[in-house]
Amino acid sequence: GRVGLTLKGLGLAHVKDTFVGNEVIRGVSGGQRRRVTLGEMMTFNTPLLCGDEISTGLDTASTVDILRILSYLGRLLNRVTVVSLLQPSPEAVSLFDEIILLSAGGHVIYTGPAGEAVGYFRDLGYVQPDGMDDADFLLAVASSDRNHLFRPDLVAEERENEREEDGNDDGDKKNEHEEPAKNASTTNDQPEKPHTPESFAEIFQESKDGLKIADRQQQPWKYDWSKGDIGTTAKGEPYDIESFKQKYQNSFIMSVWLNMKRSFILWTRDRTYIRASAIKNIAMGLSVGAVFFETDVNSSFFGVLFQGNLFIMLGAMTAAPENLGDRAIFYKHADSNFYPALSYVIGQALALVPQMILDVILFGTIVYWMVGFTATASGFFLYLALFFSFNFTMGQSFGVLSAIAPSKTVVQAGGAVILLFNVLFCGFIISPDVIPDYYIWLYWMVPLSWVYRALLLNEYRSDDYSEEDGDLILKSFGFTYRGEPFQREWIGYCYAYLIPFLFVCMAMSACFLHFFRMEPTPKGQPDEEEDEVTEDDDIISSPADDAFTPVDLSFTDLCYDVKSSVGSEKLRLLSNVSGVFSGGRMCALMGESGAGKTTLMDVIALRKEGGEISGEVLLNGFPQEEISFRRCSGYVEQFDVQSAELTVRETIKFSAQLRLDKSNPVYHTNDGLDRHIDYIIKTLELANEAEALVG
Repeated sequence: GRVGLTLKGLGLAHVKDTFVGNEVIRGVSGGQRRRVTLGEMMTFNTPLLCGDEISTGLDTASTVDILRILSYLGRLLNRVTVVSLLQPSPEAVSLFDEIILLSAGGHVIYTGPAGEAVGYFRDLGYVQPDGMDDADFLLAVASSDRNHLFRPDLVAEERENEREEDGNDDGDKKNEHEEPAKNASTTNDQPEKPHTPESFAEIFQESKDGLKIADRQQQPWKYDWSKGDIGTTAKGEPYDIESFKQKYQNSFIMSVWLNMKRSFILWTRDRTYIRASAIKNIAMGLSVGAVFFETDVNSSFFGVLFQGNLFIMLGAMTAAPENLGDRAIFYKHADSNFYPALSYVIGQALALVPQMILDVILFGTIVYWMVGFTATASGFFLYLALFFSFNFTMGQSFGVLSAIAPSKTVVQAGGAVILLFNVLFCGFIISPDVIPDYYIWLYWMVPLSWVYRALLLNEYRSDDYSEEDGDLILKSFGFTYRGEPFQREWIGYCYAYLIPFLFVCMAMSACFLHFFRMEPTPKGQPDEEEDEVTEDDDIISSPADDAFTPVDLSFTDLCYDVKSSVGSEKLRLLSNVSGVFSGGRMCALMGESGAGKTTLMDVIALRKEGGEISGEVLLNGFPQEEISFRRCSGYVEQFDVQSAELTVRETIKFSAQLRLDKSNPVYHTNDGLDRHIDYIIKTLELANEAEALVG
């Protein structure tokens, strides 16, 4: 089918049953994960496909293969394909028909055929050095590195030589090519300084290609859908434009089902969470049951029921911050009109029903029979139903915070407030009949008061108590309404309140997800060319140079085996790898995406916690030892993990203070450490951003 062809085209067929994974869960490689993201958008028919830096994490061969597939599909299906690339290879650039080159500030400095871009900038006075490919040249011109490429004198000299060699006839042709059509500046009006992004943009707007674009924008559409001119597909069939007018492909019910199915699969595969929850519920149930074992004290019954509800609320509150990670996935799907927000909320909620049932049965059953509540089937199942209803409701109540809060800290703070109001005004800490009139509305608002009251009525309105005894107990604890103790029908009123409350919470979550997007605001700033570090700047030498003993690292027959994500078979990710890394030499670890580059680095650097590792690693002939190796080695991981609220300088300095020994030369002078940090910052070309937050 389409999915199988997509997997095969992206080179993912051999890992189709492997978890995608993340920084915590082992899965496919970073490059393969990038291809999964691309595959999500290739499995359905669309006349427009946009790809943002699809080459990130991919090797050159994989990038070229994917671009070749996109180019073929674009021509076959007559599809518009727009792709942005970071540091593309010449082979990748050659596959594009046209390119759009942006410079700082979002200025378009060139748009047109890919093969004519180099000549365009050459006419503006920029020389492509020998050994620099076209892609690197174009990126350099678009960046501040253009200063080093601006040589109008050489361009003028080359033109003059070409004219002398070609003669007058060829000169006529060149004049036609360099017509004052303004495809680029002529030699006579070359500026003395390199162009700025603004001047680049102005020149392009007046160039031949810029005027061609402006003229094309004024021409009528080839197919004007607003006038009923639909056009045909590559197969000669008329476009089904009605399907594009539908916001979502599936019905609401189908969207709920698909979201529920996906969330349920995710839950079943998180076996660690399921086991931990089961152990937690059994342990809590046994501890509460043991403390109040077969009690006959009424206050103990009140306390046990309150404690059970509190345990449920705490579980829901601690789980809420983890939902923020799923919010980014929803935003991605919402941008592609995969499904409405409400179907996502309902689907996720229904997928957690099995976990909630498991929690309630394990905890509730142990507590119910050990404490000695009314021993009837109706009482027991109503007790479980009330616990489950409260668990489900509070999960959605805290879910509202997960939908609107900007961070986990805010979710935790908001959850604490919700927990506080429920605890204070549920009727346990303060009896309902003594709550002041100006606070009594809170008693009727919090869900815990309704469930707690219903659980008490389930016990004290059972056959184990006479009506007089039940009235007396309820009155003594203040559970009265207009002077009379609550009756059994208030159990039904509990559900009459919880069900609308539940729907309101779900609707609020969906509205917040749909209308309020809690995404970080980019705080980047354009490079300031006047503050750049050039070759003429003073270079700060680091006092830490040569402050370590060189080592040679060797490894023999390294193997790494892991258990398959689905199934019980084992996968070998490294097979008898041997090698030597010598001091003073830089070695490139290369291979296609998924070949095991990161795995080999992690194994050597002792960063693999799971799986089976065999083989030998030596440093200067001594066996690798965990504490000393971690202490003497540095490892730049594939994924960036930094403290967002620290500046660049603070982050680097903090690391230096943690790792540099006091005997290091940087501490021999008062400003040695700061000079060392300045050296690193300038080496990494971060001088302009040294005081900016990492973000």
